[in-house]
Amino acid sequence: HTMARSVKRYMKGDMSLKMALDPHMVGQSITSSSSNIITDSAAGATAYSAGHKTYNGAISVIPRTPPFNRKCADSNGGKKCPSPDGEEPVPSPGRECCEVDPIAHAFEGCRAKGMATGLVVTTVLPHATPASWSSHAMVRSDLEFIAQQQIEHDPPIDVILGGGRALFDYHRQDGRDLLAEHADTHTIVRTAGELETERLKWESNNHHVAPLKPLLGLFADHDLQYEVDRAGYQGGREPHLKDMVAAALTRLEATGKKYCLMIEGSHIDFALHANDAGAAVHEALAFDEAVDVVMTHAHMRNRDDVSVVSLADHSTGGSTLGMQRDWNITYGQNVCTNPPDATEEADQDESEKPKPPACTAQMGTYAYDSTDGWSPLVLANARSSVLRLAQKLCCEPRFRENPSLRMPFIEEALQIKTGVDPERPWADIEQGIDDAIKKLADDFECMKDMHESVHGLDAGVACTIPAEHVLRTMQQYEARVGFTTGGHTSVDINLYAAGVDKLKYMGAHENSEIGKMMIQSLGLDLDPITQALKDCKVRTFPEPPKGVPQA
Repeated sequence: HTMARSVKRYMKGDMSLKMALDPHMVGQSITSSSSNIITDSAAGATAYSAGHKTYNGAISVIPRTPPFNRKCADSNGGKKCPSPDGEEPVPSPGRECCEVDPIAHAFEGCRAKGMATGLVVTTVLPHATPASWSSHAMVRSDLEFIAQQQIEHDPPIDVILGGGRALFDYHRQDGRDLLAEHADTHTIVRTAGELETERLKWESNNHHVAPLKPLLGLFADHDLQYEVDRAGYQGGREPHLKDMVAAALTRLEATGKKYCLMIEGSHIDFALHANDAGAAVHEALAFDEAVDVVMTHAHMRNRDDVSVVSLADHSTGGSTLGMQRDWNITYGQNVCTNPPDATEEADQDESEKPKPPACTAQMGTYAYDSTDGWSPLVLANARSSVLRLAQKLCCEPRFRENPSLRMPFIEEALQIKTGVDPERPWADIEQGIDDAIKKLADDFECMKDMHESVHGLDAGVACTIPAEHVLRTMQQYEARVGFTTGGHTSVDINLYAAGVDKLKYMGAHENSEIGKMMIQSLGLDLDPITQALKDCKVRTFPEPPKGVPQA
């Protein structure tokens, strides 16, 4: 958020500019799960959607027998159960490793109360966060099982917009085509143009003049593209987050009912996992635009019954603004960047040996004379994600065959001028890209549809991963933005609230407490629904393949 605000100020030329959420910050979320001090998205989202802490990997389910332990999380996450002799875990498709029970999430409570519901994301729709608001699964990786629940809800979810078309159509591994099966029950759109056409229909519908089918928008086979990559291939086919939010609000208003809408700027997390500061900033700015749409919508309609809450499942990346360029990144120990030469020391008497130099860069410290801020403009000017840039360098023959084209292309994509400052590691960057591309075999096959998905790639890894590392190092060096991990962290999350009940969110709260607050604000009673889910023995894992015995 801070990084995006600084970039926005430089882009707009206004150093006092605020993000749309800034006036509404009221507290913090403590994000631990029941199985780990660092939560994943599944457990974090379940805490908000259902008001319960659970193990990492759980989608609106909790272990049947407390305590909630790490063993349960690890076995479920890997879909493995202990072997009969107690030795190594063994794969067990379709079986429960730990007994779990489904717990009602807010969307089930809203629909039971006669409210409309909607999901808007930029990832695949069955991803952990939207899944926790719309399904029950003991393992978050059961994407096809989750997708089936999302489209087969009764009563249905009114609006579902995002990516992941291949998890709903004929590409499914179980052979089902959910889109064909529900062609008569849902309005299905696949492009930004089709979504806008439907939005204009709803806008002229004059509020529920005629019944409306549930809307399912699937705009990519996998995840939607990063915002910074939208100027490229298929950019016009995928709607921006703000456009999906505007369409969802119009559609939900047209029902004439009160409603609950969950919006996720999914790729903020993805970009931070990749330590791609440029992509992360542009995703955060896209979410800022979406927030502005929500706030403007509520204000223009003069609604006094609106509650807006914004927060993240967890922090990712451990970013820092103001990274020292002269540090030697060795985590977990103090590191001097200019130690004395060991050979020279051996030839000197004890009295003549130089004193150990002061460490000008070490983890957890700073030096006033070695850092002078960071450079938001580097991230503001980025025209490509690091992933997309690496894909092009690795997969397009012109770059693989002609090294002289690479650095100018990188300069254009990242808007960084190389060769100007001899102290910059441009030679290392160029050599790193060359080494990455040389790792490709002669018969290497690049993605046939490399522009179709930002993630979901199963080819090119031999080149793209080392190339990404080199490229993001280049961007981080120039912007002076550093990262401590490619995973999640346990730092508290900013909590924003506006409208009804905003004051009750003040302070630092456990994530599950915030979930209970939101459920209370919606006037929901989830306990009877949870009991009904147990009584009906609602499945939390897919039907086993034929011939595989059930647990």
